[in-house]
Amino acid sequence: MSLVVFVGLIFGVSAQPANAANEPFVGEIMLFGGNFCPNGWAEANGQVLPISGNQDLYSIYGTLYGGDGTKNFALPDLRGRSPVGIGQEIPILPNYVAGQKGGIGELVQPQSVTGKLAPGYLVVRYCVAKQGIYPPR
Repeated sequence: MSLVVFVGLIFGVSAQPANAANEPFVGEIMLFGGNFCPNGWAEANGQVLPISGNQDLYSIYGTLYGGDGTKNFALPDLRGRSPVGIGQEIPILPNYVAGQKGGIGELVQPQSVTGKLAPGYLVVRYCVAKQGIYPPR
């Protein structure tokens, strides 16, 4: 009998999947293809949430995306936007900081260009995890 089997018989084996596979990190942002965000998630549409009852999420976001910081705070507003990584990829690009907004929300193309050069797109929903594992630093 191998040592692994012996230890398993003595102490019992209860193979549990990694917690992170089943539970998101608080503040994690995901794309969701439905017309709603799943239970425990909130749409990343800039909505203001009370700090009371959302302390873990507030401790991560603070007032980075808005709110008064005493009673409420805001979630990121990703409607019509694409997230960009923090930092500076190469020296000629801007140095992006957390919470910064930029770009043009909507660009109207001339009729002669519409359809010919317009990039394809797929509309999805950005959702923020309101509960889950508090991310370690």
